[in-house]
Amino acid sequence: MATALLLAVVLGLSKMPWAVVLFVALVPLVLGACASATERRRVRRAYGDYEVQTQAARSEAFLVVEADPEAVKDAVRRAATDRFRLVGERGEELILLRRMNLATWGMTARVTVAAHTQGTRIHVREEPRLGTTIYDWGQGRRDIVLLLDPIGEQLTGPVSPAE
Repeated sequence: MATALLLAVVLGLSKMPWAVVLFVALVPLVLGACASATERRRVRRAYGDYEVQTQAARSEAFLVVEADPEAVKDAVRRAATDRFRLVGERGEELILLRRMNLATWGMTARVTVAAHTQGTRIHVREEPRLGTTIYDWGQGRRDIVLLLDPIGEQLTGPVSPAE
């Protein structure tokens, strides 16, 4: 109803052909419907000691290691080599950037390192730098695996993916 009213107002005030106005009014509605349908889908996949969850191009994972938080932060700094660039640290959070590639316009990874009863809890959340991205072709999941596997290997030994 609101869309029809908006369409009538735009047609009344505009000298554009009705097909152009219809296209301009319907494209955001269709894109919004696709985004909301994609938003609901959550994908989980296990990799060794952790599980990566992805929903609408936003991925996150948790890993608990038996090490102190400073050793974990050093391992994150060492793991952020050619694929990631460390751009900032705020308390327990390290911010990494992943450059643009064919799958995305670049990603921002936030690694939070906090003390835990069993050692240190690592929380990695990666999201696209372009906020309107709704599908990243699995890039966020791959980036988290590429980041957490070396961290886990440096701190605990080889991390093998679950079969």
